[in-house]
Amino acid sequence: MKKLNKEMFVSPILMWIIVFVGVIIIISFVSNEVFYEKSIFSVVLFILIIIYGLYIFINSFIVHNKAPLSVDKIDKLVTKGVYRIVRHPFYFSEITMGISLFVLFPRIDVLFSIMWLIIVLGYWMSLEERFLIKKFGSEYLEYKKKVPMVIPRVW
Repeated sequence: MKKLNKEMFVSPILMWIIVFVGVIIIISFVSNEVFYEKSIFSVVLFILIIIYGLYIFINSFIVHNKAPLSVDKIDKLVTKGVYRIVRHPFYFSEITMGISLFVLFPRIDVLFSIMWLIIVLGYWMSLEERFLIKKFGSEYLEYKKKVPMVIPRVW
């Protein structure tokens, strides 16, 4: 493991501020037109997706409780549990739960907010990837070849 300058990586608090500000702007300026009327099906689907997202989030935390703090706090490469399926299970769970909000609130502003969330998290994952490659070197590059970034077997 290489010693790195901690200023290389910015706190995840900044990421969530960027997400929050973007969502506020979107909600303020984008139409809240509804795509479809809520039904019992959409409520049940919302609950199932939220449960799945929380399950992934909790399992991610159990396996690697330092990961949500900041990537510079990570002292070892974890490749077990949900980290065998995706490299960024916390982000996967957050995106999943974001999508569930659109199922429950099928509005244009919610859709755009989720798209903003995905863009910001995608960018943040790329920052983290660079940091992790520098920190763990070939070990991380091998892990990266075997395990998708955020969507199981896709991305």
